[in-house]
Amino acid sequence: MSPLSVLPGRIRLEDRSLIGKEYGCALLQRSVSEIDGVLDVSVNYRTGRILIRFDENRIDKRSLPHHIGVLKESLSGELDKAGPLSEGTKSAPVPGGVAHVVIDMVAHALLPKPLNFLLPAAISTLMK
Repeated sequence: MSPLSVLPGRIRLEDRSLIGKEYGCALLQRSVSEIDGVLDVSVNYRTGRILIRFDENRIDKRSLPHHIGVLKESLSGELDKAGPLSEGTKSAPVPGGVAHVVIDMVAHALLPKPLNFLLPAAISTLMK
């Protein structure tokens, strides 16, 4: 597993052994999110990339690849499952995803100024 990008509070890793393993990636994502100091994690089963946002005051960026390696070893049998997720194991939609960006752009382009600020807030409240 190698770091592709390291920024303050953010690291992107790549592990080619995760490619095509949707269930294993979801399991790894859930496990990594439980590490103290990890704020957000995304594991992509199509690319084998892991994006982690973390609190630099609580966890060291150099120790994250080690933590993930230990997790992978402990979950080794489960990570090898390549099948699709069942409905019960699918993760919840990511807040702030593409839909929110598109809705905000359309609202800002088409609505008069007062509604321009109120409608995106109302829509995001309804989508929660």
